[in-house]
Amino acid sequence: MTLKVLEPIKVGKLTIRNRFLMAPMLTQLSSPDGHTTSRMVDHYRRRAAGGVGAITIEIHFVRDDGKVCYSGHRGESGGLPDIGDDSYIPDVARIVQGIHSEGAVCFLQLGHLGKFGRGEILPAVSESSPPVFTPAILKELSTQEVEDYIQLYVDASFRAKQAGCDGVTIHSSHGFFHMQFMSPHSNLRTDKWGQDKMLCAKETIRRIKEKCGKDYPIVYRISGDEFYGDLGIDDGYGVEDFKKMVPELANAGVDMLDVTGGTVDTNKWIIPSGQVKPGCFLHLGAAAKSVTKIPVSCVGRINTPELAEKAIQEGKCDMVTLGRALFADPDFVKKMAEGRPEDIRKCLACNHCINYSKNLIDGQQKGSIVKCAVNAELGRDEEYAIRPKAKNRCKKVFVAGGGPAGMEAARVAAERGHNVTLFEKSDRLGGQMFEASVPPGKSEMINLVEYLTTQIKKLKVKVKMDTPLTEEILEKEKPEVLVIATGSRPIKPRIPGLEKAVLAKDVLLGKVKTGENVVIIGGASVGCETACWLREQGKNVQIIEILPQVCSESPILEKFNMIQRLTGSGVCLNCSTIVKEITEKGVVVESGGENNTIEADTVIIAVGAVSNKELWSAKGSGNVTEFIARVGDATKPGLIVDAIHEASAVARDF
Repeated sequence: MTLKVLEPIKVGKLTIRNRFLMAPMLTQLSSPDGHTTSRMVDHYRRRAAGGVGAITIEIHFVRDDGKVCYSGHRGESGGLPDIGDDSYIPDVARIVQGIHSEGAVCFLQLGHLGKFGRGEILPAVSESSPPVFTPAILKELSTQEVEDYIQLYVDASFRAKQAGCDGVTIHSSHGFFHMQFMSPHSNLRTDKWGQDKMLCAKETIRRIKEKCGKDYPIVYRISGDEFYGDLGIDDGYGVEDFKKMVPELANAGVDMLDVTGGTVDTNKWIIPSGQVKPGCFLHLGAAAKSVTKIPVSCVGRINTPELAEKAIQEGKCDMVTLGRALFADPDFVKKMAEGRPEDIRKCLACNHCINYSKNLIDGQQKGSIVKCAVNAELGRDEEYAIRPKAKNRCKKVFVAGGGPAGMEAARVAAERGHNVTLFEKSDRLGGQMFEASVPPGKSEMINLVEYLTTQIKKLKVKVKMDTPLTEEILEKEKPEVLVIATGSRPIKPRIPGLEKAVLAKDVLLGKVKTGENVVIIGGASVGCETACWLREQGKNVQIIEILPQVCSESPILEKFNMIQRLTGSGVCLNCSTIVKEITEKGVVVESGGENNTIEADTVIIAVGAVSNKELWSAKGSGNVTEFIARVGDATKPGLIVDAIHEASAVARDF
């Protein structure tokens, strides 16, 4: 039976080969001045080759002051795409040609951030409605200036048509320019643009059709709910308001809606993490379909073939929009169509890609290209493609350790044709992914273990369980290559009374039960996630952190959201606090020059990890004849993205 999601669909007079639409995900693969690079062309061609029906090319800004962040990088990439003048037409044409060559159609997303943009003074729909969390000096647009901004979209649309785009997408979601007019929270005007909050959208649509032709498709990307209620703000619009907007957009000439949710102010909804259930916006897609006959596409953590098909079958939407899922696996659609869903490398909803592309790693604007935690090829698809070695050059490869780094190294080496044996000292593959998948919103971490386990089995990697790789085995077998992926172990700090405490790892794995009152020593990600998990169980939890803030190593958005979760759930944060001793009653701490005791039934240690250094001595033993390397936590304890990328790189080196 043919899956409905794989059937063709018409948008206006345009026929699309299936019902998958790629979301306009920011990559920063363009040059610093907004021009297209070869990497950007490769990125979109690769997704088209993976079988998706239509691609929304990432946002091209209609003016510089409307860009989402700065380009802090002067190299081949690191910039934000531009469409502000005719010099960019050939650039967009290169992307379009790549997409068309693989049988997909494409829409170019056009946008401006308005009051959420950059610059000393920002253009605003209403001066008295600043961003909730970011200080900004706003200048309310005059009636004529609104007309001028609309013209920017019209001119950009015509450039897109000249470049060969099959249509354009107006970015009117996530708090961008047009959405600011539609929102009663942002639009406090009393002129015609405020009296009819849909006027800016309708005029933009009318004038694009007038310039580009009535049959030139317009997709309208729209948030079906601003979710301002999450912040205790009651003047945003919700789903019932959204249902009134949809017919007006359809009557104005929109050919398809692409439904999402949230604003910059309610950022957890813009790119939903694992805290949000898959298919989180399907109810908004269904709401739109209930009031219009034009096609509706819907996004929102649709990360499995089953959920995509179900959404179409149940009439929640006419197309499915995939974003991060196509970062993680560009062949998502192709593998689904070929009946091998087990080969899909699923997105973990960790949002590393978003933190990277928005320059938010370590709280700095680094201007780096997009990076996926599970797909090391993202952003360099052509140059980093796995290419097999000639048979007479393939090597005998031993991998020590069956965590994510070891399995990824084994997978890539085996795909290249090497003879790979993986040694794991325990009775299961996955390493620390099991405890990592326990905290709230982290359950999908285990998907990576399932994917890698399946792949190394299909690639016929020899796996030796309950078998630590030893010097004796190396001396006997003399492999040409050794990849050390032996992971890390928790740090046990020198604190008096440490024997009275337990490790976070053992708590998460269910080896240790806690009492009702819990103190966690360590406020990095492991400590914070453990605290959230225990709080869900009704435990009273306090975190002790020596630094001024918890999650200091985390990207800004992740840190912000984690602190909100901790404080909102009632976890007590004791920052700038030093642990002096663990006693039968709890933990003696020093803060502000004073000592006091925080009472606890259970004290948990979560202060980091240290690398396991086993087998590194083999480097000089002569038992490995050509190449030896460490990867993942065996090099330096870090994130999943570090483990996967290091392992993938090393496995391409021999």
